[in-house]
Amino acid sequence: MKHILKTYLVVFFIGIWSNSILGQSPIVIAGIVVNEKGEKLVGVNVVEEGVSNGVVTNGKGEFVIKMLNLGKLRFSNVGMVPQVIDIKNESKLKVILMDKDDIESDVIVIDYPEKSKSKEKPSLGT
Repeated sequence: MKHILKTYLVVFFIGIWSNSILGQSPIVIAGIVVNEKGEKLVGVNVVEEGVSNGVVTNGKGEFVIKMLNLGKLRFSNVGMVPQVIDIKNESKLKVILMDKDDIESDVIVIDYPEKSKSKEKPSLGT
């Protein structure tokens, strides 16, 4: 009987421990992403660093992400400077992404001259 009681107690405490460590509910973070002019940005990638958890801002520049742990969120969009924010106790965010200053410096144009075929016909000798 004592052996069965010990087994139940061990299973009970392992269940409580695993629920408190592994069964944590996700942390919900919501917010809006705008540019430096205050215009809402659509299609911004919002990714939790260190895991493969991410969302994209909607047509109003809003996002809602369920983070597995309190950590960092990375915000990135084409033509904008990426930003990483350390989430501590915030649940609502307003993120301002800045335009890249030198977008032209990221573009490389290569021009190859076009070869033209000669219009002369070879002559045949007899």
